[in-house]
Amino acid sequence: MRYLKFNVLFILLIVDNSFSHQGEKHFRKESDLKKVEIDALQKISESYQKNIVIIFKAKCFDCHGDAKDLPWYHSVPIAKKIMNDDMKEAKEHLDIREGFPFKGHGSPQEDLQAILETTQKMKGLPFVTGLMHWSTKLTKNEKKQITSWVKEGLRYLNGDRP
Repeated sequence: MRYLKFNVLFILLIVDNSFSHQGEKHFRKESDLKKVEIDALQKISESYQKNIVIIFKAKCFDCHGDAKDLPWYHSVPIAKKIMNDDMKEAKEHLDIREGFPFKGHGSPQEDLQAILETTQKMKGLPFVTGLMHWSTKLTKNEKKQITSWVKEGLRYLNGDRP
């Protein structure tokens, strides 16, 4: 009799569990999460290539990418050392040479947050560089484009679909 009660209880628990969620799972498998993140990164990368890379090449690549058009004072030894150190540190934080997701020490979410903060407040730009390298200043339209791209990217990475 005791085994019968146990078996009935066991069957009721299985049946209850099967029907209570109606087949819905309340967790995601790690592989599902990775697929969502991979899809998000792909969409963000495509948008970056289409809308943002041209801005970054014009405004950010000298420090966070491959410098091509350095100012004349880069040939002065002291200025050259300071600038090279700044460019090296900039790439350690955010290396945009190979596209999104960027290399550096942050996650894609952290990188996007840092870009948003830098874009809105122009933080992260060394004071001397800002004074001497006017071409790094973003226009209102460029700020708007970058902000929109970042916010859309963060929504994708958070699992929301814009």
